[in-house]
Amino acid sequence: MTQPAQYTAERLEGIRRARNRAVRVAWIAGALALVTVAILILAGVDERVLLPLPVREAGVGLLAAILLLAAIQLWRLGRRPGDAKEVALELENRQPDLGCVVSTAAEYMEGKRTIDHPYEPELVEALQTAAAGKIRTVATPWYRGRMAAAAAVLLVALVALALFVWRMPAGGVAVTRVAWPWANVTYTRVEVRPGNAEVPVGRGLNVVATFHGRLPHDASLRWRTAQASTWQTIPLSLAANGNCTNLMANLTNAIVYQVAGGGAVSPEYSVNTFTPPEIKSLTTRVEFPAYTKHPAVEQTAPDLRVVRGSHLAFHVAVAGDVASAKLCLSNQPPIELTRDADNRWTANLAKPVSADYRLELTDTKGRTGGNDTPYHLVVVPDEPPQVDIVDPQADVRANPTDKVPLRVTASDDFAVTGIKVVYHKLGQPEQSLTCVATNLDEASAGATAAIDLTPLHLQPFELVAYHAEARDNNTLDGPGTGKSPVYFIEFTTNSEVVPSSGGGGGGGGQKINLLELEKQIIAATTAVPEEKLREKLPDVASVQRQTQEYAQTFRDNSPILAAAPPAARTEFDAALKSMGGAIIALNMVQREPSLTSEEDALEHLYQAVKYFPELKPCMCNCTGIKIVAQAIEKKKQEDKQQQKKELPKLIAQAKKAAAAQAQLNGLYRRTAEEANPSLAKKEGQKPGSKPGSGNSGSSQENPPPADNPAAPEPPKTDNPEDQQMAANPSAAQTRLAEQASEMAAKLRELAGNNPQISGRHAQHMSEVADNMRKAGKLAAGGSMQEANNTGSFAQSGIEDIIGSLEILASDQPHASESAAEEYPHEYGDKIADYLRALSYQQ
Repeated sequence: MTQPAQYTAERLEGIRRARNRAVRVAWIAGALALVTVAILILAGVDERVLLPLPVREAGVGLLAAILLLAAIQLWRLGRRPGDAKEVALELENRQPDLGCVVSTAAEYMEGKRTIDHPYEPELVEALQTAAAGKIRTVATPWYRGRMAAAAAVLLVALVALALFVWRMPAGGVAVTRVAWPWANVTYTRVEVRPGNAEVPVGRGLNVVATFHGRLPHDASLRWRTAQASTWQTIPLSLAANGNCTNLMANLTNAIVYQVAGGGAVSPEYSVNTFTPPEIKSLTTRVEFPAYTKHPAVEQTAPDLRVVRGSHLAFHVAVAGDVASAKLCLSNQPPIELTRDADNRWTANLAKPVSADYRLELTDTKGRTGGNDTPYHLVVVPDEPPQVDIVDPQADVRANPTDKVPLRVTASDDFAVTGIKVVYHKLGQPEQSLTCVATNLDEASAGATAAIDLTPLHLQPFELVAYHAEARDNNTLDGPGTGKSPVYFIEFTTNSEVVPSSGGGGGGGGQKINLLELEKQIIAATTAVPEEKLREKLPDVASVQRQTQEYAQTFRDNSPILAAAPPAARTEFDAALKSMGGAIIALNMVQREPSLTSEEDALEHLYQAVKYFPELKPCMCNCTGIKIVAQAIEKKKQEDKQQQKKELPKLIAQAKKAAAAQAQLNGLYRRTAEEANPSLAKKEGQKPGSKPGSGNSGSSQENPPPADNPAAPEPPKTDNPEDQQMAANPSAAQTRLAEQASEMAAKLRELAGNNPQISGRHAQHMSEVADNMRKAGKLAAGGSMQEANNTGSFAQSGIEDIIGSLEILASDQPHASESAAEEYPHEYGDKIADYLRALSYQQ
């Protein structure tokens, strides 16, 4: 059985250990909390004002002092852990009801109080029994509370520090800087490209530095030569994104560089220079296509211009220890060069196409050289021959039984292999006549021929149109055929040159010559190259329309024509009708029907002159020109007023078509998305969702095409037009294409009357109509995604046209006005010059 004294001693010893533990834990937690708070304060200040290193070092010293004091105090506590009496006194102080029994018993247990009297043992034993009874009921929760309070303070400090690191953009950097100021940590980070590098001697190095975090105000590039110890500094200007660039130009020696700013300093990078492999000379052997029979040539200039089908052999002499060489073209994979016996690098290129090219040389250490600026290789087609009728170089008059002698010259890039004359009486099939030629198979040739008019059975005032054609020896993609301007032979009583007319002629004076203009239109239509028909024939249509208007004005205002016989007026009216047919065919870019109508118009004009010869001076000379010009000017003003009314209507119609196309595009897109949900995911939409833009507002789905029964049925709508469009978008698209074609025709008509309205508007609207038709066919075939893409092209095109027309409708000056074909009172000469340019174009 445990004695009371022993129990009291054990109990007091347990409480003493708990007290010492609580004191030590509280000291440790308090010291750590104090250090944490100090770090938090220093980090907050540093994040704001960027403390210098000495201040941060002093802060670390303060933190170390706090920890040192805490350690000393802990050591002292360990050295003087306290005795039983101190614990008893603390218990009695906290619980006064204990009295002094426990502390007195502790004194007897520790020997601080001795038994001096005989009666004391019994008293001490009773005291120990009383102390054991009292201490048995004593609890010490304050020690645990002390430890919990200290731990809570430390936790709060740590949480505050964690929040600082988490919430502040550079909190972690700030804590690191104040906790360990010698660490290479800054609020600014810098990345440098290209870092270490090798550059050819005399070249430059573009250094790109990117700053992250807090952008500095003192960014700089520091550099020195490899042997020097002193840095040279170049200030850098930062962009908003933290990038800065500096070109170190003309490097001749090895250097070391680094970038600094905002306390951040990049590592030191080295740039070494080397002598790159160089091109000493470049010789290109050009072998022409076999049909040219042209000897091969060697060219030392790097920029090449060669005929299509040539063969190129490159020979490169180099300086340096070259291990490999490549011919790098902009439009095909590189070609490896091989070393020949003369230590030159060679490569062959058969049937080249136009491209930029570089020669890339690589030495044994993998360093490259060559030409930095690309060379140019231009491959041109073998142009067709140039041919002209030099005698007579004008229209002529002749008897129906004459033979009209002709002299023709032709030239070609390489050789002319044949020359012929093509002629026909207007309204009859063409015939050809082989010329007697000299110097054939050479670059220049001459020829003669005579057109026998007898078999043509010419009647008075009938015409023969003729031109010369020359053929080259192009067997690669030819032969190429060149045409001369068109000339005319008139039936009259004697043979002579017709003044002020012909494909090569041109008269003086301010006059409207309907016969001459129609001849020039025929010549221009004949001369337009095949590849430029779509571009040029609408221009010729505009001139034909203008000529028709002149003829109509002459028809309405000329007293001479009013007095002419009915047959003459009938022929003149027939000429006007044929001119209208030519306009339609020219706008549809159909050369042969255009020529047929143009020649028919010219024939009718001559027949009108046949029935009433007095008309020819009126149509060809100055007689009556003032009246006609005044009438034309009046009509032009009337046309402008009419166009002011028509243009807004056309713009409104185009806007309606654009909105309808946008609605169709929405139908196509939604149907495509339902068939393939991945398309909707790419666009960030749910399948079948309503697009955010480019839609007129309809929400119904695109219906299934007839051959795609698996497609979803469109939902119902109250709008009949929307129902019709959703039920059959292909048919709606076709109707829209027809409307676009009608607008293109209207634009052509307006372009013929108003030089401000370019014929390009009509051409662009025709292209829009073509895209609409294509979209309709794709929709009918179930290719909804392709239909949407093509319809989008159509919508974009018509919106561009609307923008251009709105500028014209606002009557603002526009660049097209100065480029338009405006004809003042000198109508005849101006149009004749324009058509003559067309008829001679290449």
